[in-house]
Amino acid sequence: MLYHSPEVNRVKPTLVVTYDKATVSWLNEYEISLQLQSPTIMQRLSFNVLLYEDQYLFALRENWRVEINGYEPVSVVCKPHAVVRFRLAIPQGDGARQVELHSSDPAAIEFDPDYQEGFSLAEGNITVVNCSIKGSSGGKAAIVHCVSTETGELLYGWRVQAIPWQARRAG
Repeated sequence: MLYHSPEVNRVKPTLVVTYDKATVSWLNEYEISLQLQSPTIMQRLSFNVLLYEDQYLFALRENWRVEINGYEPVSVVCKPHAVVRFRLAIPQGDGARQVELHSSDPAAIEFDPDYQEGFSLAEGNITVVNCSIKGSSGGKAAIVHCVSTETGELLYGWRVQAIPWQARRAG
């Protein structure tokens, strides 16, 4: 005869974060809470969350790599259903790179034809990209990423939002 015994009461793994300005805790059986201050604009914050089987931090169960990017906020004032042009400035640091731009909402944000495919960033120069946003995006923000085509690395990111234009009344 076979008997099934339920799994012994497992203790939730002990959570440890390697970034001293962050805290991590269990929200429930399946979710954790990670609290920290966002990185400065155009900076990346990288750290690990470690899950140990025991409270003595002896048996490492999992190691999660966390990367958080600070996005540049861009607000564009638009009339409803209007298309408004704006520019994104991409600084270039060390060496020339081939990059691509990606939008989380391609229906709302478009890039000029010169920037719809991959393009080069010149060393030491600032590249200005002409874009347009549709005022009908409902105030929802879209994320724009500038990604290296060689490494897939996120180089820059923007949080772009269409802000509804409101006419002022005389009087």
